[in-house]
Amino acid sequence: MINDLLKVIKKGIDLPGKLQRNLGLKIRNAIVDTTFPGADNYHKNMYAKALTGGTKGTVEKLPEKVVSDVKSAALGGWFVGDPKDNQLSTYGTRYPYQMDGKLHTPGMRTAGSLGHVNLKIDPKGGKAMLTDRWDVDPDKDYIPFITKGHDDLREGGTLAARLYDISKLLGLYKDIDFKVPIQDPRLTPDLRYKRMKIGTLGTVEE
Repeated sequence: MINDLLKVIKKGIDLPGKLQRNLGLKIRNAIVDTTFPGADNYHKNMYAKALTGGTKGTVEKLPEKVVSDVKSAALGGWFVGDPKDNQLSTYGTRYPYQMDGKLHTPGMRTAGSLGHVNLKIDPKGGKAMLTDRWDVDPDKDYIPFITKGHDDLREGGTLAARLYDISKLLGLYKDIDFKVPIQDPRLTPDLRYKRMKIGTLGTVEE
């Protein structure tokens, strides 16, 4: 993965400036989507895009597998903190779960790209709005190019931290915003008050 990211960043350095940003992002997207294809690579895809200029506007659509993970987290009651804050954790989807008679094995595709999200369920149920920002949370002990690892980039280790440092230094790094409608007749506001131990095998049926 790291070698692929280095290639993407090198391509990003060669992309046109602000006047040709839209064209540059199209070229970059083709490179990243080829390097990290499919829903199971979504977390890698988003990281590579954040390192090389972000996205053109807000992300308004997610891969179906990622949507499935979000639904599983919501229907499993993985809301955290004050229910009124609508904060949903997708970290439990790192583990296999069953939904609608199918076994899903997501790995890090959603936990690594979305993590905690705001999921505001419509008072009437049946639909919700997901909002989130892909960013690298501050690490008070982190010194660029010196500290071995960044607290918010633990899984990528030292190389992920160095790639982030290079991207920041070159002015390429951009946060990514999400605003995605989620629909499912089983979504109801009272799910915010349900609690399930993250790390267990969740089962959600129609």
